[in-house]
Amino acid sequence: MNNFDIIRQDGRLLYEYIRGSHLYGLNNEDSDIDTSGVYVCTRDELFGCFGYKPQVTDSRHDNTWYEIGELVRLLLKSNPTVLESLFVPKERVLGDIHPIMQMLIDQRDQFISKQCFNPFFGYAKSQIEKQSG
Repeated sequence: MNNFDIIRQDGRLLYEYIRGSHLYGLNNEDSDIDTSGVYVCTRDELFGCFGYKPQVTDSRHDNTWYEIGELVRLLLKSNPTVLESLFVPKERVLGDIHPIMQMLIDQRDQFISKQCFNPFFGYAKSQIEKQSG
């Protein structure tokens, strides 16, 4: 059983959504479906009894879930990837949204500030360089 299955089975998944090309309508017949999500760590992980995992991902990074504490930390740093998670249309959300996550989504405008410019500009520049190189 992989980390994703364990989190689901334990009822610790707060939010899951489709991201990447399918989120933006840029997919083609060769596009795979990428997902992202938010989960709660276990009590033992929180108290340091077992290794805290700020995120879990598969080998190809097609599916990446963030622990809620890590998500908030990255939101406060204006990380484009996690900011995206707050603006996903309902038709791209998989399953139910936990009330904790809904509270963050409802306050998403509070995470948008001038601090967003550098991370978003850096991301856009890297994408342009990838296509040019």
